[in-house]
Amino acid sequence: LLSRYKLHQDIPISSLPPRNNFADAASDTFNICKEQYIAHIPAERDGNPGVAFIIQETERNVFDQRPTEYELWNKFQIPSIRVTMAQVAERGEVKDGRLFIDGMEICVVYLRAGYTPSDYSEDGNDWKGRTLFECSYAIKCPSIDLHLITFKKFQQEMAQPKILEKFLEKEEDCKEIREILCGFWALKDKTEDIKKIVDDAKKNPDKYVLKTHREGGANNYYGQDIPPQLGESNKELENMFLMEKLEPPTHQSLFMKDGKVEEFEALSEFSRYGIYIANKGKFLTNKDGGYLVRTKALGVGEGGVASGYAVVDTPSYYQQIGIIAKRNLLRDG
Repeated sequence: LLSRYKLHQDIPISSLPPRNNFADAASDTFNICKEQYIAHIPAERDGNPGVAFIIQETERNVFDQRPTEYELWNKFQIPSIRVTMAQVAERGEVKDGRLFIDGMEICVVYLRAGYTPSDYSEDGNDWKGRTLFECSYAIKCPSIDLHLITFKKFQQEMAQPKILEKFLEKEEDCKEIREILCGFWALKDKTEDIKKIVDDAKKNPDKYVLKTHREGGANNYYGQDIPPQLGESNKELENMFLMEKLEPPTHQSLFMKDGKVEEFEALSEFSRYGIYIANKGKFLTNKDGGYLVRTKALGVGEGGVASGYAVVDTPSYYQQIGIIAKRNLLRDG
């Protein structure tokens, strides 16, 4: 946008953030998936199989999904279709392992839904749709195993001693990763150490975040909202986790809402997109796919953009320290 609207004329090129085009990286990745699919699932085809975007019934993230659709067609002539899981059940079928939706063969199922219980209706049609595409040859993004490791239990287990060594060969790599991990405790474990952590959280709740297995914002507890949840009457407590609260540095940032600009002390979260494709343990692609910056006002616990707690932001590039940063960016739990 800076280039398109010539807003960078007075800004040195070295100060501009690096190019960031996730849609470009995603379309390249899905094209590799298409080629792998065709190579392993031979059949007579007229044109390329397509990509199914699995979306929510009231999808609000359409504007970051459409560019990937456009890149798929413009660069590779790969068609796409946008459907909910229930619509997959209604309009999809599997023939000899191949998934078809509205007659279009699907080589990649890209899940932009299915991460929250509300995505699965009581009538069971969403589960039928998911079962249909999971049992097909279509490549899933993410695969069911990668989807499962986003649960807090896996994050908590990875922070335990001697777990990283099962996946990494070098001790120095394990050491570097542990330096950025924080305390993470499963409350279903009734050990003395957990009891001490729970007692401390009741007395000092600002030191912790109480988390559920949910994603997408509005599912965690902060500050004085934590102690009431730690009582024995909470039947969901065994499915919850206490995490050490991170205290990242703050910066001044401008926010615009309802046409008004206000300045707040803020926190920013800097994330990387990872592009990873493997087949039976063989790495096909493992690379960086761009970045995402989310900013929220200081004092706001949650960090979801779609849920209204944070906004998508743009980093500044500080040449003198050679890193992408907006002051200092750290992960915020």
